[in-house]
Amino acid sequence: AKEQALLEKEQERQGKEQALLEKEQERQGKEQALLEKEQALLEKEQERQAKERLAAKLRELGINPQTI
Repeated sequence: AKEQALLEKEQERQGKEQALLEKEQERQGKEQALLEKEQALLEKEQERQAKERLAAKLRELGINPQTI
């Protein structure tokens, strides 16, 4: 009976540990999703800045960027 109680306690402990691991994985998944969103925003911003620089260069050359 004592051994059975110890086994049950160990199983309970492992269950709690498993739940903690799952929570941690969920948290990391959310963090990953946020990082991916941020990365996409950064890429969009870089693209926008590159287009702006190109438009400025074209204007310097006397070309209207809207005509391209």
